[in-house]
Amino acid sequence: MNFFLPIATSLLLTGAAPIALPDTADALKESAPPLETATVNTPSQATSGAPIDDISSSENTTASSDVALAESAQLAAAGAVELALQVLGNTQPDYATDPEGWRRFEAARVEILRSGARWDVLAAHLDNLPENLSLADHRWAKTQRASALLALGEGEAALDELRALMWSAEPKSEQELQHWRRLSIRAWEAMDELEAARVAIQRFQQDYADDSRDWQIARARLALRVMAPEEASALLNGLEGTEVEILQLIAGLWSGAMKPAVVVDRAVKLGVSKDVEPAYRREAWAVAAEAAAMLNSREAHIAALERGLVIAQTPDAAPIVPVTADALWDAYLALGEQLGNQMQLIVGDDEAWFLAASNRYDEQPIHARALFAVVALKAYRAEQADVAHWQLAALIDKIPHGGDLMRALYLESDRFETEADIPPAVRYLLLEHVLNAGDIPQASRLLVGLDDPPQQTDPGEWHLRRARVLLLGGRIDDGIAALDQLFRTVEDFKRDRALQVVFDLQTLGRHEAALDFLARLHAGETDTQHARELWYWRADSLTALERYAEAARAYLKSALLLDPYAADPWAQTARFQAAEALTQAGLFADAQRQYRTLLNSTRDAARQAVLRNHLQQLRLLEQRGVVATN
Repeated sequence: MNFFLPIATSLLLTGAAPIALPDTADALKESAPPLETATVNTPSQATSGAPIDDISSSENTTASSDVALAESAQLAAAGAVELALQVLGNTQPDYATDPEGWRRFEAARVEILRSGARWDVLAAHLDNLPENLSLADHRWAKTQRASALLALGEGEAALDELRALMWSAEPKSEQELQHWRRLSIRAWEAMDELEAARVAIQRFQQDYADDSRDWQIARARLALRVMAPEEASALLNGLEGTEVEILQLIAGLWSGAMKPAVVVDRAVKLGVSKDVEPAYRREAWAVAAEAAAMLNSREAHIAALERGLVIAQTPDAAPIVPVTADALWDAYLALGEQLGNQMQLIVGDDEAWFLAASNRYDEQPIHARALFAVVALKAYRAEQADVAHWQLAALIDKIPHGGDLMRALYLESDRFETEADIPPAVRYLLLEHVLNAGDIPQASRLLVGLDDPPQQTDPGEWHLRRARVLLLGGRIDDGIAALDQLFRTVEDFKRDRALQVVFDLQTLGRHEAALDFLARLHAGETDTQHARELWYWRADSLTALERYAEAARAYLKSALLLDPYAADPWAQTARFQAAEALTQAGLFADAQRQYRTLLNSTRDAARQAVLRNHLQQLRLLEQRGVVATN
């Protein structure tokens, strides 16, 4: 155990000395409760795994496989899908010698991949199975693959799998055929072959007369997609639930059986209800927007679209009436141009449009947003368009959930192919909301090209934040350039914050860049303790670069900067690391002197034992004449 390794945090922030690890092995004594028994569904049955008490050894392959199976199930249930797959590893029994064990493992793997929505990995895996599978196992695997392909939206590939299953010469049960035909209908829908799906569903009903609730809803959805609202209403008759109510509103609106005003009222009640799931609330607002458009109420249409867009859409959502960012842009334009005509505004006279929008900023904010949108999208001069975009975004930023609406309007619209197409002023506003949402990759893309800080922002803080977000978002070279710009253009900045960004570079393995910035921080450092710490972090990067002799010099400078005979915790830690680096450099005698100095400066028995062990290892290395590689 290394008792001299400092905690890997920024000691520059606190001015504290490095803290050694505990002097005893207490940290190793912690024990976790045994994992509970996990149940795994196989193609043919459910099998219960055994509790895991010891994963370090097993008497045979079967025991090891059972351990991996049980642990992977629990890890997947805890949300650690990738780790669960690693635990499964290559422990799956061979199909030829243990088909039942293979089935249990295959079912577990499929369930783990499904729980993590890793549909692409699942489809690829199920396309590469043992050739000697039994008929039942082959059918199960291909059915699972068809479902994965449907989840990916690959309807044609899924239909190929299903046709092969249905048209095979081997006998098959009615239950299997019924399931495959249901999946085939979904495949036709995924391919947007709605008429083929409708024919398939009619034939399915003729053969099976399925009147279950879920099937009736599925049929009603398809009827609406092929613009048969009366049929959908008949299918939904007698059913209850939020989803049913939304579909009934759509069917009633499209068939004319319900007045648009009634649909707006009922859809709005669903949209604001806290008891309704978010996906249904979003769809309810979309229905309200469509009904408002039928009433020619452009303001209500916009309000409903805005309310719907701020509700996150689930990845597997398939609404009959979608709500989109581009629909809102179109609605803004329609209302803005209508207002412009009423006020006899001329497209191109941007100042008049700005004035008209500003006059409605407080009393009629939807009108103001619509007028700004016209200038933003139709101004003759790009500078005026950018100003209008900023005005629109700033106005949106003031309303409830405005950040979410701004993100949807600019980041989900086809009008902006990339983040670079969004005006810089809007990107500055968007950045805060994207960061608050935790979307670092998106934030890093927004930052590209935003070299100058926004108005009324501290330049040092801006460049530091920009550098760190770019690094965390994977744009490492851009992050290094941003940090370089900080050092070149800003005289007074928070050096501890800059050091945090340097630590990020070290974590990313960019030690050459880290050394450059550490040297630049060092050049302006007047505090001796801070300089001592900087030598240590420079030594860490030198060690990572295998420049061991240079690293040893830097560690010793860190140890001895305040006092050549220092024996405080920081000095001991730095001296220990210097000894390690000297060993790697092959300078055994120097390393031995550092260990002996440390040995003479401590009375702790555990530390003495560690140091004596290192001295013994050094003697062995000297005898062998090689450098340790551990």
